Formats: sequence, structure tokens, C-alpha cells
Amino acid sequence: MMTAIEYLQSKGNEYRMQSGQAVFKVCPFCGDAKGHFYMDPEEGIFYCHKCGEKGNLITLQKHYGDYEERKAIYRPRTKPQGAVKEAFPDKDGPFTVPEEKKATDAHHRLLADQEAVRYVTEARGIAIETVKRFKVGLDVDRDGSRWLTIPHYEKGKLINIKSRSLPPAKKTFLRVKDCRSILFNADAIQGNRDEILITEGEIDALTLITHGIENVVAATNGAGSFDPSWIDQLQAVKKIIICYDPDEAGQKGARELARRLGYERCFNAALPEDLDVNDYFQEGNDAVAFRELLEDARQFDVAGIMTFADGLKKYREEIQRPEQATGIRTGWTDVDRIVKTGFMPGELIVLSAPPKIGKSTFALQIITHNALQDIPALFFCLEMRPL
Repeated sequence: MMTAIEYLQSKGNEYRMQSGQAVFKVCPFCGDAKGHFYMDPEEGIFYCHKCGEKGNLITLQKHYGDYEERKAIYRPRTKPQGAVKEAFPDKDGPFTVPEEKKATDAHHRLLADQEAVRYVTEARGIAIETVKRFKVGLDVDRDGSRWLTIPHYEKGKLINIKSRSLPPAKKTFLRVKDCRSILFNADAIQGNRDEILITEGEIDALTLITHGIENVVAATNGAGSFDPSWIDQLQAVKKIIICYDPDEAGQKGARELARRLGYERCFNAALPEDLDVNDYFQEGNDAVAFRELLEDARQFDVAGIMTFADGLKKYREEIQRPEQATGIRTGWTDVDRIVKTGFMPGELIVLSAPPKIGKSTFALQIITHNALQDIPALFFCLEMRPL
């Protein structure tokens, strides 16, 4: 389950640790950007010293429209039930179901609006046939703000409607309250058990479908969230290619998803830097180029584990390094011959030996040698007198 800190990170909110507290750069409620939003990293309890807003993960999810309140359904008891069954009510309902008319009306409104059609077909490169197939629509709220609507269907039944603000408004997402969250185009899983692509959002999935790639579903809650029921849906799929954005949030979400789905069957699509799936096609690439990109998709690296091929490659690179050093030298020819490149920036060098063997003297000699080369050096030891 995602923690409160991870949830805010998935929304693009940065933080730093201070005195055991996570201090976020921006308050999600008042927008203050001077670091007044504090959170307990263990409990997830937060408080903004600017606006006074306080709460927990559920408070944040409700604020962003991501919280689905699940209520118990009363059923007459026909036979005795244990205390565990009573303590955990039916997790599958009840949910609100949007009116089909709302999706249909929005779809017709988009088709009649040339500006909206141009945005979808030209700015986003989605074919009008795909727009019609998935009933992509246009909604205009009371303030005159325009929203692109993307209905979510399952076995032909409307389950949810997601809305995305249209430019020049800041990118924002809304969903119909109390509706169930499902994978976009989830019906594709039934006919594609050998291989499924997962994109970070509906626009990316619609883009691939436009270019004839049908074995694709999309997460509908953002890169940092993936419903457990969706994992069950994908259980029988042999190979899963995750096509998330190449930025830090997207890749973090992709790795976490691979961990939950199983590293052995998940591959990471290596999209070019700063390009999501839709951007990739908007840059002039076609389905052939994208399929070649998918062929280069690699399984996720697991900490502490590498393939034999990668290990052999790294070993060959090590032994072929040139003799000249680019890092810090020790001053001893025999040692420098072994440590070919010297001590490199970012490395932690552990000097280990039995007591009274000369570790401190050895370190002092290295520091003295480099100080004489006009390289700034600092020696700090907690076991010696200050002088």
C-alpha cells in the first residue's frame, strides 16, 4: 500500500527531511511554497503551519479526488457468520454508475466542436475513428472551463468517466464521484494473454490503438497507484511491457508495478528522454519504430542482482580501463597501479585492517600527498585530540 509520502511524491510534490519530519515544498491545500507543510514519515499525519490544514493519507486522497469510500451493504443474515466476516464488509460495493447519457452527450458535443476535434486529432494525433470508438467527449462546466472526457467501459458497460482539463488551463483530472476505478480498455486482456502493454494514462493508450496496437491497457489513477484488482486481472498474462513516462515519477511507478506483477514477466519500454508514448508519435515516429523500441525493452534491474551477460560486460570494461587516472591518487606507485583510475567522485572508500597496523597513518599520507598537489583535503578523526 502506498504511504502518504509516496502519494504526495506521485503528485509531483518534493520534500526534504528535517528533524525527523518530512517537509514538503508546497502545501497541496493552500499552495504555500515556503516549506510550511510538515508530515510524520511513519504515521503519515500532516499539518500545514500556514493554512492550518491537517489530516492523513485519506484526507489527501479525498482532496485530490482519488479516494473511493466503500460502504457496507446490509444483507439479512441467513446463516451464522464469524466475527472476521462482520468486521470486513463487502469490498465490492456499492459504487455509483455514471449515466450513459452523460458520456454520449459529451461525445456528440466534442464532434460538433471543431476546436476540440483539432486538439484531439492534431495536437494529440488520435484518429477520429478512435475518438468515436471510445466515445471521447467534451464537457463544459459552469465556469466555462473545457474538459476532455474519456469514458471507462468494461464489457460494454460504462463504469466511470475521467475528465482532463483542456489547454490553456493547467493540467488537472477529475472523475465521477464514488465510481469504481478500472483499467482503461481492460477488455483487451481477454484476447491478449501472451503480451499486454500498460501505459501511464488513457491518452497514451488511445495513441497506440490509433496506430494499430490493440493489446494495451492504461492505468487510470496515475503512475504511483495500481489497484490490487487490476493485478488479479493481469495474472494470466505471460509478458507485460510497462510503457510509463521516462521521468523519475514514471520510472519509480513502473518499477513498483513490476515488483507487484512479478519481475520475471515485466519489461520496461525504453522511451526516449522527455517523451511519453503520445509525444513519441507526435515526434514523427510510427508503429514500426515503436515495435522496434518494444523489442529492446529489458527486464527491470533488481538490486544486488545482475545477469551473467551484464557482469561479463562490466568485467571487460574494468580490465580495459586506461592506465591514466582521473580520480584521487594515493602517492604510492604500487597502490596506484592497482587502483587504476584512482578514487573517483562519489565513491566511499573503506580502509580496513587490524588495530595498530597504520590505517590512520596511511590515510594521513594520502591526504598529505594530495594537499601537496593543491587538492583540498580534510582529515577528521573522533579518536584523536582536537589539536
